[in-house]
Amino acid sequence: MDNDKTIVFMEFSTLGEASIVKGALESNNISCFLSNENSPWTGSILSEGVFGVRLHIFEKDKEKAEELMELINSAAEDDDSWEDENLEEQREL
Repeated sequence: MDNDKTIVFMEFSTLGEASIVKGALESNNISCFLSNENSPWTGSILSEGVFGVRLHIFEKDKEKAEELMELINSAAEDDDSWEDENLEEQREL
């Protein structure tokens, strides 16, 4: 495996979503960069696939990045359950 090879790790329809994930990766010492972030199609239905914002990482960091994304998604699911419980408590009041 070539340690300098970059891969497209994820694609996003908005720059905001891509920036959040980029920040999470960088704060965990995973080098990354965005492409297509200035596309006029970003945020539109055409941004899926061809015109979306792409997040690139080094191939050597793929496993670490995937583990981080799993951890983030797991935490987000836990937060959702807290919100559901909080809403139920408010309805009871």
